Amino acid sequence: MGNSFSNAQIRNPQHLDRDEFLAFFTERMQNAGYVPGDADDYALAYCLSFSENSEWTAVSAENWNQNDILVRFGVSRLAEILGTSCLYIMVSDSDFAMLELYDGSGAIVNSAAVGRPEIEMPAPDPEKWKPYLHDGHTFDELEAVQNGDYIFVEDALTELAPVFGMNGEQILFDAEDADAQAVWLYFKKEAEPAAKIITVNAAFKQIFGEALEPLGFIKAKTKMPYFMRAVNDEIIHVIGLHSHGTGLCVVSGAATVYRKEILFNSKQRYDSVWLHPIFEFYKYTNGYNTDYDLRSKLFWYGFRQKDTEDMLRAMREALADTQKWVLPVLDAIRTKDDMTAYLLSMGGYVYPSLPGGKDPEGGYPCSDGGLMLTLDDPYSFAEREKALGLKRALYELEHHVNDRTEEQYQDVCSRISIRYEKNMALLSRMLDEPENREKVMAEMQQRKSRNTETLRSYGLDI
Repeated sequence: MGNSFSNAQIRNPQHLDRDEFLAFFTERMQNAGYVPGDADDYALAYCLSFSENSEWTAVSAENWNQNDILVRFGVSRLAEILGTSCLYIMVSDSDFAMLELYDGSGAIVNSAAVGRPEIEMPAPDPEKWKPYLHDGHTFDELEAVQNGDYIFVEDALTELAPVFGMNGEQILFDAEDADAQAVWLYFKKEAEPAAKIITVNAAFKQIFGEALEPLGFIKAKTKMPYFMRAVNDEIIHVIGLHSHGTGLCVVSGAATVYRKEILFNSKQRYDSVWLHPIFEFYKYTNGYNTDYDLRSKLFWYGFRQKDTEDMLRAMREALADTQKWVLPVLDAIRTKDDMTAYLLSMGGYVYPSLPGGKDPEGGYPCSDGGLMLTLDDPYSFAEREKALGLKRALYELEHHVNDRTEEQYQDVCSRISIRYEKNMALLSRMLDEPENREKVMAEMQQRKSRNTETLRSYGLDI
């Protein structure tokens, strides 16, 4: 597995020096209701990295590698507090990066993806990126990096950094690897009035519980708020809540007992890659007709700080959208075949490994790739994966997505075919060689038994 990390680049158009920027950052946080804390007493902690002759200041935090959705909340909120643009950068496994621009109101402006061209992503809007390009650089340079061939996506980002007026180290900043030159800032909330008001988690439990429990969901006995439903002895549905500051995001997904582990009470970066915000279910339903202008609306439900009624309004809006876009998708996932179709469209899996070989699931324990080994025809998984990839590539060519050329189309098709042959060979070695087959099928049964017990401990009748 490669590197995975997240950071935000805070635009500094006034070219404040290090001390001036720290004072500005602290003042804006205080205006938002946060006062300076320390390493033993804080609610928010940021690690800032400064670079000379840069128009941006890098910021990260020690927990930003655990949950991409919460990081996005944090970046959006930070842009709003500071009143300046932020560029969110997420790297996954060194082969994919997502760049998202947020304006000074915290609203997302546009996004761009680098790496893994087989993933269907909207093309970045040149007009929305041009104001952020460094003097003398053009949008064509960003597109060139997008369409480049890099072994590690970090190399692509390093090449992209000067386009925005950053340096290569800054764009790859990770708090977990911060050196002594980085500055940690700690903040805690100002003292709240003694009177208690309903919390976001309590509102989620009440409002979503009233709608979901009649449908077979239960409030799971987990640290974080989740509702779960057992479809059968192999598949579960999950709807959860991520909240931060003055907003909330409802995340949902389907899982099987054949993943390496089910562990909702872990602090690991467990649920951020397979539990999806409502927009992803809207996108799943609408396919190529997706209206990406709805992304913010179906991703983040904001409310006024310390305003219980407004928070309850946001929660009810999120429930209405969950009922409209999420539940129909989950309700349709009843069989292994249904789950296969869902995985191939939404992602959330890697191929399992040969006994004793390199273990891609080790760094991705929430992968449901083990499901394919239990299908009546395991090879059909790879065949359907290839067919879907070729279909997407042809659509991008015919509809000029990212100005796809015939040469690029042929290259993508070639890579899809090569990956298909590799995956078919892997499945053959696992399933056609008796000794390997016995081991991998025994492993699937052990996972099912172990994960079933875990789910029962959460209160599920499975």
